[in-house]
Amino acid sequence: MRDIEIDPDRADLIRFAFTAYATSYWSLSKLTKALETRGLTTREMPTHASRPVTTTGLHKILTNPLLAGHSHLPRSHLRRRTRHWSIRKPG
Repeated sequence: MRDIEIDPDRADLIRFAFTAYATSYWSLSKLTKALETRGLTTREMPTHASRPVTTTGLHKILTNPLLAGHSHLPRSHLRRRTRHWSIRKPG
């Protein structure tokens, strides 16, 4: 099993995103703009530079069970895609 490390550059911004979105006062688009103003960017990769997080990217962050604090998921919640495991939606 891999260890998951907290990214110190983005941790406070991600925490803010979860807290702000949970209040229901923020839409995804307004929260995305606020996070861009605060400096949240994607990780720099060998193939592309970091850039501001998009609304779709923020949605993926907010619906990621690992980022929400769920460290263990039953295998029944996972489905295999080519090289990646994704979370299966209930229902």
